[in-house]
Amino acid sequence: MLLRVSQAICGAPVRALMLLALAALAPLLAAACGGGAIEEPSSQPAAAAPTTAPEQKNTPSAAPTSSLREAVNAEGTPLHKAGTVNVSPLPNQIGDCILGPGADCEGADLSGVDLSPARANAWSRAAYADLTGVHFRGVNFTDANLVNADFTEADLRDAKLVNIKLRDGTMYKADLRGADLTGANLTFVDMEDALLDGTIFCNTVMPDGTVNNSGCP
Repeated sequence: MLLRVSQAICGAPVRALMLLALAALAPLLAAACGGGAIEEPSSQPAAAAPTTAPEQKNTPSAAPTSSLREAVNAEGTPLHKAGTVNVSPLPNQIGDCILGPGADCEGADLSGVDLSPARANAWSRAAYADLTGVHFRGVNFTDANLVNADFTEADLRDAKLVNIKLRDGTMYKADLRGADLTGANLTFVDMEDALLDGTIFCNTVMPDGTVNNSGCP
């Protein structure tokens, strides 16, 4: 009997024997692979997992800003003027004296004149008195408010500048020979290269804040 089975196996075609071997091994391979059918690897790339876009918050965008000078209120009035006290513009002429660069006001009486920026709107281009190169020889500026005024290269010889307020002003290269600056406030005034021969200083607040009494009687 065994001899016949051996002869049958040995006489069987090779293909048939391979099929028999695979059939015998199939249960073992199925158990090793988790009991499922063996699948050939796919040549298609795995699909990427869908991504979730971050939630968008509806944040209102900032409104465009404009300068204060351009802003207006509901009535159309510029905000930098709304609610402020009406002020007069800086005068361009006092008596026969026309105020401006290079003017000739020799001997004029300008006592008590107010040429400070507070007189004009703070936003105005005429925020200070431009008196560069003006001829003010012998002029009377007693008690004048000249804050921020520019006297660059002005002729102030023998001028009466008693109790003037010239804080933050300019006297660069001004000619102050013989001028009386008694009681004047010159805090932060630019007096570089000013001519000071014979200038009277008495209770005068100098640019650095010190008080100069060198010319007091």
